[in-house]
Amino acid sequence: MATFHIPVTCENIISPASTNFRIRYRLMGDVAWTSFLVAPTSATTITIPQDSPTTVLDDNRIYDFQVQNINGADNPLSLISQSIGFTAPEVTFSPTDTTVGVSFPNLSVDIDSYTLQVTTAIDPGTIIFTTPLPTGNVYPQTMTTLIEFLDPASTYRVILNPVANQFTAQFVYAVTTLVDNPYPNVTSLTATLS
Repeated sequence: MATFHIPVTCENIISPASTNFRIRYRLMGDVAWTSFLVAPTSATTITIPQDSPTTVLDDNRIYDFQVQNINGADNPLSLISQSIGFTAPEVTFSPTDTTVGVSFPNLSVDIDSYTLQVTTAIDPGTIIFTTPLPTGNVYPQTMTTLIEFLDPASTYRVILNPVANQFTAQFVYAVTTLVDNPYPNVTSLTATLS
């Protein structure tokens, strides 16, 4: 479950004193809002779901949020703020001595694309491979790519960056290529008995 942190905008907090904050949220693009109340706070952010134990938001989805100060006055709602809680995709690696196949599920319809980058473990600052993986907003979908021209028996860092609207995250995985086999595999054998 993802955690969302949204900014709080407070007006007229002193006179009369705030009694509650109304937080409302919806999936980006939805019409209907869901709301709940939280006690007044001097914090500058509100964390969901901790501030609302009954609220469970979907991972990897973009939500709209608004805050309203409730103090007996007709206070306006804040501007809409957006947030997303990314989770790391479960990546399957299929290494050979010089390649690594990469496969993982697209996490949600809100994710526009992924960028995959590769560095060596001994020089993580130098990117040796990068490729965009557009989703076309298709969900569910399996994302796949092949990383080629790698060194045998070497460890690499695979960096996966999901992009959803203006949001991005970074997840790092380690993968090691296989040892080079100088002897080819025997694919067929013929024996003649005499």
